[in-house]
Amino acid sequence: MPGRNLWPYSDYEDRREASFNAVAPGLKPMTTDLYNAGFEYQLANNLVLRAGYVRNHLVRTIEDMGALVNGNEVYVFANPGEGIAAKFSPSTATPVFDTPKPQRDYDALELSVNKRFSNRFFVSANYVYSRLYGNYAGLGNSDEISTPTTGVSSATTQQSGGSVARPGSTGSRAWDLDQYLFDSHGQFVKGRLATDRPHVFKAYGSYKFKWGTDVGGFYYAGSGTPISTVVAQAQRIPLFVEGRGSMGRTPILTQTDLLVGHELRFGEVKRLRFEFN
Repeated sequence: MPGRNLWPYSDYEDRREASFNAVAPGLKPMTTDLYNAGFEYQLANNLVLRAGYVRNHLVRTIEDMGALVNGNEVYVFANPGEGIAAKFSPSTATPVFDTPKPQRDYDALELSVNKRFSNRFFVSANYVYSRLYGNYAGLGNSDEISTPTTGVSSATTQQSGGSVARPGSTGSRAWDLDQYLFDSHGQFVKGRLATDRPHVFKAYGSYKFKWGTDVGGFYYAGSGTPISTVVAQAQRIPLFVEGRGSMGRTPILTQTDLLVGHELRFGEVKRLRFEFN
């Protein structure tokens, strides 16, 4: 780069080893295909029905792929399943095999009804039926969760304490070792990802009374998320020994909010409002 040498002691010297290269040649960027389709129908001048479909398909990702060499983990950033990462270098008992490509597919169908504010009230409701499936949690790593009961956490940039979830990066455990890719029955680990919620319903609305009081509400209900049996091996890498979702799901998650407000007027411009939330 042009410019002035800021190192005050001598000329700059490149001390990188010529044999060191942690980035695969021909590395391609993370790529996704996103599809959206929708249909709306107006039943009345203040009422609209809508149906929408979304598909988010991960084409490729960038991840560090590891192997155990003389007891140490050695990594290279690559596109799993492509280029030099097309074959997986075994580190335990498996022979060389084709590297499974990353899969993270989200499909969702949304049905909604919206009534704009008229006759003193408005309401909106929607239902989403979806599936989040694959073998790769993505940059927000929902596979590596360290709850406080484990006594460990993930280091987080510019934060004094650790994080329950591993921060988003392309340095997860996804392709670190061959044993991480298999369950205890020799099958590639694949299934519903940890943030999958097949059924989600939301509704909110508000009604304003003639005397100035308004009442509003919000309701959310969603399926629980998959729970998997995980065993930590010698390098403390969590293994999905029974595949994904082997322990069922968490309970249904619901949330209900209520807002009551009343406004008093004083003259032309002054207002005093009371709210209970």
